[in-house]
Amino acid sequence: MRLIKNVRYGDGPHDRLTQMAGAVGAAFEGHVDNQPGDRIIVIVEDDDDVGTMIFGYDSTAEVAVTLMGVFQAMADVVIRGDDEG
Repeated sequence: MRLIKNVRYGDGPHDRLTQMAGAVGAAFEGHVDNQPGDRIIVIVEDDDDVGTMIFGYDSTAEVAVTLMGVFQAMADVVIRGDDEG
């Protein structure tokens, strides 16, 4: 596990990783199948840092709840032994 050191919040990208995450989010928002209520969390990382952008969420609390659900599902897979990677 790696700790994220330089946490910054803002309305737009501020470095190389968040610029890439922003491009993914922009593609998502502009996609023909995107509907009201669709949301996305984009995480881009390299060996030194992590860039995250969120799209369609009303609050960081909503993002945290979604991520907790994803982490629980991942833990369930590992506990059951279904992890292929």
